[in-house]
Amino acid sequence: MEPYRYLIWLSLTWIPTLILWSVYRRDLRPYFKVGLYLNLLTFIPGLIWDYLAVRIGVWYFLPPFSTPLVLTYFPVEELILIASVSWFVLTATVLFKKLFKES
Repeated sequence: MEPYRYLIWLSLTWIPTLILWSVYRRDLRPYFKVGLYLNLLTFIPGLIWDYLAVRIGVWYFLPPFSTPLVLTYFPVEELILIASVSWFVLTATVLFKKLFKES
């Protein structure tokens, strides 16, 4: 259970996002390309941020759970987290905008 705890927490961000996209696909579909660009624009700085934080010792990743990527070792869960944050923020922003526009 211990190695999968982080994946469980990540599923708590992805599952609501996927449910919201399936329920509000008509409202969110025009923003799909924006989401892809946003993901690229946040993924690269996120990798740099994590790399620098590990280098200066702010945090670390345990070697058995790390994968060799971009000359450093990031766990797959960290990469999923970096990707999920931008999609969740985009989804929440578009839906809050829709909610406040209607009220």
